[in-house]
Amino acid sequence: MGKLEDMESSNRERLWPQLVKGFKDLSERLKLQDEVILSNSKRLQITQTNVNNLPSTFSLIGVGQLE
Repeated sequence: MGKLEDMESSNRERLWPQLVKGFKDLSERLKLQDEVILSNSKRLQITQTNVNNLPSTFSLIGVGQLE
């Protein structure tokens, strides 16, 4: 921002659309990244639940039936 303040107003006006576009692109990338993190978190919870249920599943099947 300091560089912008030191520029002439005509240069600032010329660069402003590029800056706005850059911020919008960054905002969109961060939003997508948040969605991926949330999705991964949900998958991790499901996996943890499945892992926790494994011992009860094996006890229901019985060890002799696995061979």
